Amino acid sequence: MLSIQTFLARRLTKVRLRVKIYLHTHEAFLRERNKAVDRPSGLEKVYANFPGTETMNASLAIQHLLHNLPSAAIETFLALFPIVNPLGGIPLFFSLTADYTPEERRHTALTTALYVVAILVIFMLFGRFVLHFFGISLPVLKIAGGLIVANTAWGMVTGSIA
Repeated sequence: MLSIQTFLARRLTKVRLRVKIYLHTHEAFLRERNKAVDRPSGLEKVYANFPGTETMNASLAIQHLLHNLPSAAIETFLALFPIVNPLGGIPLFFSLTADYTPEERRHTALTTALYVVAILVIFMLFGRFVLHFFGISLPVLKIAGGLIVANTAWGMVTGSIA
């Protein structure tokens, strides 16, 4: 009869072997793909405009941002408007600020709007660096956001509260 330590040691050896085989196969696949496809990716096209830069740096990020700002602003607005639903939030805002004076209500709305704009601008400028720092890729974030929206929509359709 095998002891638990022997069993775990053999299992760990098998797992290590599988990981090595997978990594070797994946590296070979990437090498072959890079040989077969000799066209630059999207970022390589951007870097081609700025010789001597192989990685993202602050000045390149700002130039890239300013180049894509108009289309990014329109895309962001069109994506966030139906999710945030500001027209649906108006009655909620008025019910929460029912006992406020008109001046206090105006001040609260302006403060909230400024905070929202500040958060959006900060994440527009530094969001990619934050995601890179935590090791989160943009496609994974998009999938996670889609799952959250789909879960919320399903809860609204079925009438269940999660």
